[in-house]
Amino acid sequence: MNRLGFASLDVLREAVARFGIDGADLLMSHFVAAEAAEDPANVRQIARFAAARAAFPGLPAMLANSSGIFLAGTHGDWVRPGFALYGGNPTPYAENPMGAVASLDVVIQQTRWIEAGDTCGYNGQWTARRRTRLATLLAGYADGLPRGAGATDGRGGASVRIAGRMCPLVGRVSMDLTIADVTDLPEGEARPGVFARFFGPDAPLDAFAERSGTIGYHVLTSLGGRYARVVMGETG
Repeated sequence: MNRLGFASLDVLREAVARFGIDGADLLMSHFVAAEAAEDPANVRQIARFAAARAAFPGLPAMLANSSGIFLAGTHGDWVRPGFALYGGNPTPYAENPMGAVASLDVVIQQTRWIEAGDTCGYNGQWTARRRTRLATLLAGYADGLPRGAGATDGRGGASVRIAGRMCPLVGRVSMDLTIADVTDLPEGEARPGVFARFFGPDAPLDAFAERSGTIGYHVLTSLGGRYARVVMGETG
């Protein structure tokens, strides 16, 4: 990846010859494209890491990140799952092998009806094509939501789950607020105080991220400090 570390095994050998290996606790590397199982870079990296491991026997080794765990010949002594621990799909070329363990639920602050031809959000980027009921959700990009999650007239967007139905986000996401189109829900099911789910067991994280123009890793690592974090234990 040319970010950190040694450019080649020869360079690593030179460093060890110059400074010694005392104090080295771990030999590690990082995949460039483990999420793309057929990428030939994976085969090259696995082979190069195996050669480095053979050059320093006895030194613990770690290569596999979340996606790398699902590639053959990568496990070494340790693995380092990250994204997968939170239910993200480490194998986007196949069905997600992980269960969802993180949810993001945001309350509806206000609802309103607008007429066909009315717009919503900054710069009027989304136009209602029918009489539309909007629900304003109490979170925005200051809370880590992708600014491009809402649909515009020229592009689709992500959706949130309210009362068991997926409802599209519309207009640009604001600093503290996001708007959902809840026209197809009974009014009593989309009202102030009801929660909208951005992602969770019934609303896949990766689908929300993709429709927002980003990746699940970005969504999870961007979540801000204004959310109440609740850890749920197993029951039953």
